Amino acid sequence: MIRTGGRRARSGAVAVAVVGALVLAGACSSDDGGGAAEGSSDGTTPVVAEPVGLDVLGPPDAEGPPQDGGNVVFGVEAEPDGLDPTRSAFDTSGHLMASAVFDPLVEIDDEGQAVPYLAESIEPDDDFTEWVITLRDGVTFHDGTALDADALALNLQFWQESFITAPSLAAVSGYEVTGPLEVTVTTSQPWVTFPYSLAGQTSYVAAPSFLENPLQDGPPMNPVGTGPFRLADRDAYVPGESFWVVRYDDYWQEGLPHLDGIRFDFTPDALERVSAIESGAADLIHGYNPVILDQARADAEAGDLKVVSNGTGEEDVIALNAERPPFDDPVARQALSHATDASAWRAEAESPADGQDHEVRSPWVEGQLGYTADDGYRAYDPEAAAQLADEYEATHGEPIRFELVSTTLVADQALSQILIDQWAEVGIEASIVTMPLSELVVTTVLGEFQAVNWRNFGAPDPDADYLWWHSSGIVPSPRISTNVARFADDEIDAALDAARAVEEPAERDAQYQAVARRLNEGAAYVWLGRPTWVVAAVPRVQGLAAAQTTMATLGPKTWLADLWVSG
Repeated sequence: MIRTGGRRARSGAVAVAVVGALVLAGACSSDDGGGAAEGSSDGTTPVVAEPVGLDVLGPPDAEGPPQDGGNVVFGVEAEPDGLDPTRSAFDTSGHLMASAVFDPLVEIDDEGQAVPYLAESIEPDDDFTEWVITLRDGVTFHDGTALDADALALNLQFWQESFITAPSLAAVSGYEVTGPLEVTVTTSQPWVTFPYSLAGQTSYVAAPSFLENPLQDGPPMNPVGTGPFRLADRDAYVPGESFWVVRYDDYWQEGLPHLDGIRFDFTPDALERVSAIESGAADLIHGYNPVILDQARADAEAGDLKVVSNGTGEEDVIALNAERPPFDDPVARQALSHATDASAWRAEAESPADGQDHEVRSPWVEGQLGYTADDGYRAYDPEAAAQLADEYEATHGEPIRFELVSTTLVADQALSQILIDQWAEVGIEASIVTMPLSELVVTTVLGEFQAVNWRNFGAPDPDADYLWWHSSGIVPSPRISTNVARFADDEIDAALDAARAVEEPAERDAQYQAVARRLNEGAAYVWLGRPTWVVAAVPRVQGLAAAQTTMATLGPKTWLADLWVSG
C-alpha cells in the first residue's frame, strides 16, 4: 500500500505493471507472461516470485550519458481500438502506446509494490475504507492545462461510468475533491490493496478536453495526457498502418524523454515483425511467439540485436464458459482438463529448447501469494478423461461437443489444433472458430462462446486479479463480464473478500491458496503455460534494459521515456 509521501519517479524506472486493475487488458494476444524479485513479508508488500527467463542479451549500451534526439520505429503486434483509457479495451499494444502519452497514477516497482507516480501519495484511514490521493504539483497535460483534483475526479467519473473500466472499481462507493490536488475515495469494503486498482487501465489520467471531446469518427486516437510523448498532429494516426508521437517538451520529469519521436507500426504477423527489424524497417519489436523469441536471441548472440525477455507473468489458458453447454456441466470441464497434455502445447507455443517451458497449474507461481503445490489441478490423464466423456454422453445423450474460439492467425490456429487432436483421442469433439483479436475479446467478455484461447492473470498482488474470479464479475450481456469463465463460487467470493481486508501476508496467502483450489475443483480453466515476452531492438537503441520487468505484463509502462539512440 502507499502510506509514504511522494517519491520522485525515477529515470529509468523498472516497473512491474499490474493486470488485474484493467478490464480486458491483454486478455489474449494477436501474437503467433509479470514478476519481480521477491518482496519482504512486512504486512505491506506482496510476495512476488523470482523472474523466470529474465535476460538482457546483445551488445551493451554505449558509454556516456544519454543523448537527446532521434526517432525510432516500434513494430507492435496489434492496432488498438482506440487510446482512450475509459472507452478502449487495451491489449498489450494498446498499453504500450498509451504509456507513451499517459502517465499512471501508480506504478508497480521492481519489488512488486504499488508506488506513487502522478500521485504524490495515497494514504488510507485506519480501516482501509477511505483513501486520500494527493497529486504532484506542477504537472500539465499536453493541452497546457494543469493536472489537478478536478481533472482526477473527472477521470474517476469516466472510469466508473465506463463498461470497460467500471468493474475494476466496483468497490469504490464514492469520491470527492477535498483540496486543489486532493481527492478522497471511499470504498464499500475494507480494501488494503486499493492502490493496485490504480496501476492499470484505471490509472492513465487523461485531460478533460480529451475525455469530453474524443474523436467522433473512428476510434479515439487523439489522446491528451501528461506523458513523455504527445500526439504528433491530427494526421498522426493512419488506420491499419501506424501511430506517431513526438516529445512533450514540458514533461514534468526533468531530462525526459530523450527521443524526438516514436512511430508505432501495426504488424500483427510475428514473422513480418522479425523481418522488419532485420531489414531495418523497424528499430524495435515486441511479442512472445517462439518465432520472435528464437530469432531475436540468435540475432542477439550474433551481436545484431539487443533483446530483453521475461518469462513470468500472465497465463495461457482455455477459459470454459460455465453458463453454456457443454461446460455448464462440471463433468465436461473436468474431462477437458484431464484430456489436455499442456506440455505438448508448450512444446510449440513456448521454447523448451531455449529453457522457456513454464508448467502452470494455477494463477500463481512458486514464491507468490496463493501458490501451493496442493492445488488440486486435474493433470493430463487420458483414461480419466475418456471415462468422464463417457459419463457426460450417458447423461446428455450426446458427446462433449463444442467450438474453440481462436484468433485468425495461422500460428494460433495450429496451437488450437494440437489441443483439438488431443481431445479427439478421448471422444471429445471440438472445432475451431476464428475471429480477429478485437472481436475475440468482445465475444469472450460478453459470454458468447463455449471455450476460448485466453491469456490473463499474473498480477504481482493477487487482489489485482479479484475481478476475474469474483461472482460480482458476472453480469448479463450487453454489459461485459470480467469473470469470463462465468464460474460463480461462494467460497471463492469469501476468500477473495477476506484477503482484500487483511494486511498479514500469511492470512492472505491462505485465502488465495483456497481460491486456487476452488478454481481447480470447478475446472473453470485449462492451464496451458506462461509466455516469454520479448522486446528486441537494433544496436543503436539504448536504454532497453529498463523494459526488462515491464514488457511481460500489461498496464502502465514507464520505460519508453528512457530510450535513446546513438550515432
